[in-house]
Amino acid sequence: MREVWQCRKCGWWGDIEEEWCEDCQAMEEDDAMLREVERVSVRESSEGGREAV
Repeated sequence: MREVWQCRKCGWWGDIEEEWCEDCQAMEEDDAMLREVERVSVRESSEGGREAV
């Protein structure tokens, strides 16, 4: 029998292996990847100013 837990981020109830459900984990991974891409883009800006790419 599988245990049912509540996601600590969104409150969804289901088969959760970690603290967050799969959807919240995937969103967090996507957000982390976007933040890294943004950080690299800002670093590559050579004009001394910060500009979004």
